Amino acid sequence: MSEAITWGEGKVSKDAPLVSVLVVTCNHEQYIAEALSSVLMQECDFQYEIVVADDCSSDGTPAIVQSFAEKDPHLFRVLHSPHRHGVTRNYQRAFGACRGEYIAVLEGDDYWTSPHKLSRQVRFLHEHRECPLCFNRFVYYYENSGRFTLHPAFEVDTPYKLISSEELVKDNFIGNLSACVYRKSVVAMLEESLYAMKVYDWMFNIVLSQYGLIGYLPEVMSAYRKHASGTFAGLSVEEQEQEMLELIDIYNDYLDRKFEIEFMYMKNRIIETIDSRTKYLAADPQDPVRRSAGHDGKTNIYDLLLSRERDLVSCRNSVTGLRKELAERDDTINGLRKELAEKDNTINGLREKLAESESILTGLRKKYIECEARWSALEQCRSWKILRIFTNVRRR
Repeated sequence: MSEAITWGEGKVSKDAPLVSVLVVTCNHEQYIAEALSSVLMQECDFQYEIVVADDCSSDGTPAIVQSFAEKDPHLFRVLHSPHRHGVTRNYQRAFGACRGEYIAVLEGDDYWTSPHKLSRQVRFLHEHRECPLCFNRFVYYYENSGRFTLHPAFEVDTPYKLISSEELVKDNFIGNLSACVYRKSVVAMLEESLYAMKVYDWMFNIVLSQYGLIGYLPEVMSAYRKHASGTFAGLSVEEQEQEMLELIDIYNDYLDRKFEIEFMYMKNRIIETIDSRTKYLAADPQDPVRRSAGHDGKTNIYDLLLSRERDLVSCRNSVTGLRKELAERDDTINGLRKELAEKDNTINGLREKLAESESILTGLRKKYIECEARWSALEQCRSWKILRIFTNVRRR
């Protein structure tokens, strides 16, 4: 068990769970017991609840869930439904029922593989306030063949990696809600209109990632089961591609074309995949798959990218011109500074000469005063001599 830390920081009452484990299910009687057991094996030093949102299952799923809930009634809260909501609306009502500060999602046909998954992801979000969500590496389990593959495929040699919205739009490297933990406060901010669309994990995570960065923990801690009855995995490859091409345009419009370049990059990748697998499409522009995929619009995609590239080149040229102009103005300013420095030197020289002249003038004034005093004394002496001579003459 990891070192205990103080959870909630006063934001969650002592009676409320810190984490809501949201188990979303519909007709998963083959898998739901394994999913719930993987939650119960979690080793945590905080309170959590298990919210099971059953979307009107018609098989034995409700009975299995009820048997788990009866064993741990303080831990389970089961949301039944007399009618089918559909995947997106079922998530909406389930998110609203969660009381925890964090929401860990587990779809009823998936399962967690590590007893530390919950504690490590919640600890990560607790320590990284810049992240509204985080996800772990997981395995694809192909039920029909019994084959396992790792996802994401890229390697990370650090304890975690921070990823942007733009990167997620270009490549859905998360690809599974069962690997994710979210901040409830951010989920609560999502608009009602989001749930009116067909929203898979990709779009849901893109919208949430606009509130911060995505945290990725490269430890394998869950399994995504791919089987024929899965909502999306049960579709054929062609059906998945067709649906993704349609959803990309819907998602792009919903997000006000904020990630248009990234969506077009993803769309073009799908189109190129279709082209490489079905050669005949290249010779038949009226093919329905090509039309719905916007293959005529493939040129538009390239045109859009080319246009953006031209805009980028234009901006770079403008920046280069501004830098050149700035350099010229810097040279002009440096020349003026040099000229000013020279004039300052000239002024300082003139000030020194002025000071010398003022010193000489002060000396001359002093000498003038001395001379004037001597002249006055001589004049007085001369006057006395003349007066005596005149007096002596009269006496004679």
